[in-house]
Amino acid sequence: MGTTPSICTARSDSSRQKDRHSGRDVEILETRQKVYEQARARHPQRWTGETRNWNPIEEVRLNPDRIPISLSA
Repeated sequence: MGTTPSICTARSDSSRQKDRHSGRDVEILETRQKVYEQARARHPQRWTGETRNWNPIEEVRLNPDRIPISLSA
């Protein structure tokens, strides 16, 4: 009964913050990529394009569109 999460939300749910801090995120994302590739191979008619990007995110920024403010005066 929920809504479909956006790609960004779905991706962050795929690799949780605690997994990232413990270093497990890479293993989790690699496993998920294999599962999706196997599903695509079993039922290619269900897929119209590539699977999602399962590469780990290297850098996360809050408010990336904002202009940085210099703290030195």
